[in-house]
Amino acid sequence: MREQTKEQLKTIREQAARDLDQMREQVMKELRKTHFQTA
Repeated sequence: MREQTKEQLKTIREQAARDLDQMREQVMKELRKTHFQTA
């Protein structure tokens, strides 16, 4: 039971890290777009 929970937590953490990376990439793309528009 405890082992399974540990595995689930690890999976959730990895998924969250991937989501964060994607969000960061998206934000950087948007920032670059708006930056070039105002420049």
